[in-house]
Amino acid sequence: MQITSKGNASHDRSAKQKAYAKGDVPLYLLIDRYDEGGPAVTLFSDPRNGMYRTGLRKPFGEPVALPEPFGSELDTAGFVV
Repeated sequence: MQITSKGNASHDRSAKQKAYAKGDVPLYLLIDRYDEGGPAVTLFSDPRNGMYRTGLRKPFGEPVALPEPFGSELDTAGFVV
């Protein structure tokens, strides 16, 4: 899981995402208050050949389903905008 700050948001969106995918980290959860489309949570999954093949983006306020091994839902209603 990564929570961006104003100073590192672009690094978290690109370099860290690529590094985790190359390392075959199965899930990368990015909580990004500074997303260009508005504050959002993105769950990246299915890493192959150094890239995540799937990305599910939800704006703050909408729940995010977390697959196994978590098997739960992340409630983002209280995330500060």
